[in-house]
Amino acid sequence: MACNEIAALRLALIEVLGGNRGLERQHELAELGRAPDSEPAISSLAHARNLAEIRLRFEDAIVELEQRQAEIAEGDPKRDYYRARLLVVKSAEQSYRRLCHDLEQFFQGLEEMHDLLHELYPPR
Repeated sequence: MACNEIAALRLALIEVLGGNRGLERQHELAELGRAPDSEPAISSLAHARNLAEIRLRFEDAIVELEQRQAEIAEGDPKRDYYRARLLVVKSAEQSYRRLCHDLEQFFQGLEEMHDLLHELYPPR
């Protein structure tokens, strides 16, 4: 069984991070298989192109996974897998939110550094 949410998140991050990640991209596409054809939230996440869009699409994918997990009957062998999958995906979401927060803080800190430089060396 595949963890489509993580594979789709990795595809989106591959796009944002750039660089030569062709093999990683191929791996994640293989992991997803035909899932993007039948799971719109997975497809949208895999094609997200910036951090804010990734966050929104990841949230959509989590809601879809929660709904799927809730529909699985007690005693179904897939139930434990979906429960574990949901926990892993939610953990990844928390990490992603933390990283975005840290990046936002870094971005704001650059402006503060810039202002400090102008205080030390006022523009003429």
